[in-house]
Amino acid sequence: SSSSPSSSSSTPVQSREKLDSYAVSQTLWGWASLQHHPQQETLDLLEDKVEKNLNRLQPTNIANTLWAFARLGHTPKMPLLHALEEQSEAKGISRLSPQNIGEMLWAFGRMDYRPGISFLNEIETRAYAIKEGFSARDVSNTIWAYGKLSALPGSALSSSLEQSVSLNLERFTSQDLVNLLWGYAKLSFVPGGGSPDESTLLLSLYDKVHNQLRSFSGQGVSSLLWAFARLKFNPAVKAGTGAKASSSSSSSSIVQQSSVGERNNRLDAISKQILVNVDHLDSIEVTNILWSFPQLQFRPKDTVLAALEAQAMSQVSDFDARNVATLLSAFAKLAYPPQTHLMRRLEQHAYTEIELFDSQAVANLFWAFAKLGYKPGVDLVQAMEGCIERQIESFNSQGISNMLWAWNKLHHTPGESVTQAILKRTFDLVNEFSPMGVANSLYGFSKLGVIVPPLLLDLFEKRAGDAMAQFTPQAIAISLTAFRKLNHPLSRTTLDGFQRRAVALAASTKPSEKTTILSSLDRMGVTPSRDLITAYEAATNRAISSLDSDDASELLWALARLGHRPSNSLFAALEEALATHINHISSDDVAGVWWALARIKAEPSVGFLRILEQRTFEVQKSLSENELKDVRWAISKMPHVDSNLFSKLA
Repeated sequence: SSSSPSSSSSTPVQSREKLDSYAVSQTLWGWASLQHHPQQETLDLLEDKVEKNLNRLQPTNIANTLWAFARLGHTPKMPLLHALEEQSEAKGISRLSPQNIGEMLWAFGRMDYRPGISFLNEIETRAYAIKEGFSARDVSNTIWAYGKLSALPGSALSSSLEQSVSLNLERFTSQDLVNLLWGYAKLSFVPGGGSPDESTLLLSLYDKVHNQLRSFSGQGVSSLLWAFARLKFNPAVKAGTGAKASSSSSSSSIVQQSSVGERNNRLDAISKQILVNVDHLDSIEVTNILWSFPQLQFRPKDTVLAALEAQAMSQVSDFDARNVATLLSAFAKLAYPPQTHLMRRLEQHAYTEIELFDSQAVANLFWAFAKLGYKPGVDLVQAMEGCIERQIESFNSQGISNMLWAWNKLHHTPGESVTQAILKRTFDLVNEFSPMGVANSLYGFSKLGVIVPPLLLDLFEKRAGDAMAQFTPQAIAISLTAFRKLNHPLSRTTLDGFQRRAVALAASTKPSEKTTILSSLDRMGVTPSRDLITAYEAATNRAISSLDSDDASELLWALARLGHRPSNSLFAALEEALATHINHISSDDVAGVWWALARIKAEPSVGFLRILEQRTFEVQKSLSENELKDVRWAISKMPHVDSNLFSKLA
């Protein structure tokens, strides 16, 4: 009957006194191999039997027993685990086979039990001595276990295990591949050393993954993507190039260029495999998958993201605090705003879990809300501010800058107490801010109306000087704007440093960033250097085809503010860009273009003037009083303009 235990379950209970240590080990091993799960009472009795027969157990029996317990989801008491470890050492680890080693370490890993240094050293010595005997499963179990135990093996054993991987590559199953790559990732260990993208073994393993893709479970795909991301190995960039890595630079670039489609298809294929098993993914697996995509610089198709979104919706209550923040951050980085219903559910769940949020989770959550354009409710915001105050000492510089950026983006004014806490923490961390962190923090303070102590602004300026070589065009533009808004006069040394760095980056600077940098310097009362203006003119000339109406009008306006007349070639290029996009020029930009032309005493072509005049008539009803005034002033200064235009605009 259904209430009667099966014979295999009841035998050890009824006859446990007759079971010796070997019988116990074999019984457990058999059940585990057959995936038969006995009653908990039976497992407890067998654990007791193992303890009583401890001195009779040989290392092989111990390995089998531990593996079976772990496979059956049963973790013995800590004193027994420690005793089994000591018994293995006492009876001689040198008697273990490669399979015993892999299974014993795997079991300890599953049980979250970390053996002592002496045991691990003996295991490593034995493993190296019998390295030729390791199978694909033995290697994968061993590397997985070392990763789970956070115990990196020595270089000699690591190298020999890598050789075993290469020799047994064709024998690796999908689960072996998952365990192996997960272990390497957990240890942050790149086989062969060097850059992950240059590891021929990783490339070979990725090829093997692709060939067996249909056999991977949802959990397997989740672990694979997490491992690739953790190792910073982007198969979409390098897969398929390993065999030709030694080619000349020219042929190598051809290989990479010609196989882009294939490589992108491979990552796309991995993401599509998610759809096969998405209904079986748990909250952690959903989070890990979504976290991995931005790390791999890959955006899957919306069908994949929608499926993951739906699975997240079905498991909202299972997400812990960190995973709520990680999930929303991933959606934000992928530029995929979830449906409002999911956002509200996650917001409500975050509120109930707020006491469990650490500083990084709070910062990430605020950042994600801002990036997704979602303004959370007052209750959650207040709770998050309280969390910030309580944990302020654990915030790092990135967390501070992300928080300030998010508050600005959400148009949220924080309370006085949390603002002061942020300022105090910023003082402590100012020398750790990245260039973008400096920019976002200063800009956040300026937009929030925070009164920043002069000493802190001095320290930020010093930090900017120290990190100048790492500043991007965006960071320069934002920093100059923020220093100006905060009324902080920069030293000549700092200003020269910003301008030299801007010159060096001129070719990669966007038109809007050029405009911001030039206008910020001008509003600070600083005349940009001749080198900077020349560099910007040359860079703009080379990229003129990419300019839109906003870019062209703003850059012309910025140069006019400086009283700088562009070179003839640049002016002709700007004129062409404005003419091409004339129908997209807004009313305020029309006024700005007129003002700029008059300010630099330009002599535009008759054809361009006619086009600009026509656009002016089209937007004249949208012109403000001041804009009309600027247009009329410009017309009065330009002799080639239609004489009737002034009266028509009157």
